[in-house]
Amino acid sequence: MCMQGSIMQTKIMRLIHALGKRIGTQSVKQAIWDREHAQGQWDWALDTSRTQRQRDIVYEILDQHSEGCDILDLGCANGYTGRMIANHFREYFGVDVSKVAVEAARRALDRDPERGLKTRFATGDILSFVPPKKFSIILLSDCLYYFPFHQIKEILYRYSAFLAANGVFVVRLHDRKKSQIIVEHIEDAYSVLEKATRDDSAAVVLTFVPRR
Repeated sequence: MCMQGSIMQTKIMRLIHALGKRIGTQSVKQAIWDREHAQGQWDWALDTSRTQRQRDIVYEILDQHSEGCDILDLGCANGYTGRMIANHFREYFGVDVSKVAVEAARRALDRDPERGLKTRFATGDILSFVPPKKFSIILLSDCLYYFPFHQIKEILYRYSAFLAANGVFVVRLHDRKKSQIIVEHIEDAYSVLEKATRDDSAAVVLTFVPRR
């Protein structure tokens, strides 16, 4: 009975955390994500020894578009993307609601002088963050599904104003079947330039622009 009670308590806490991430205030979201990062749940992304075989398809897509470009990475976590993509971008600007994650990202990039000099980070909620300028690439990698669907539409619409001329959105969704409603909205409301999948992954990466 004690074990069953513990299992039930764990399930309840996971549900509360999931709801907090999805509909909580910025302070609630920040507290949850800070705790997870502080406990090391996302430390796998700090491992720079991962092999080329494990390199995610989103990095291949970014490499194709990022030469000489400014990248805004919304929901950047501990800045792993900034270290994995080809080092030919002009600026990488990562934003995350977790202060713990952002500090980890800064420390990691500081150890890479070539990238660190053209990389910066800010703590902020995707829903309210105001970019300081327009960017050639706006990346949302594995973060959109943490928002209710109506907010996903608002996020994409609002950040469209911060795309530079000829700029693109790049969205990664870790499970294309579970995120089908997001995929369909992007395909219906935007001009999709590329929809990339891979046999060894359930993920999908969409590259798209607002319709003119």
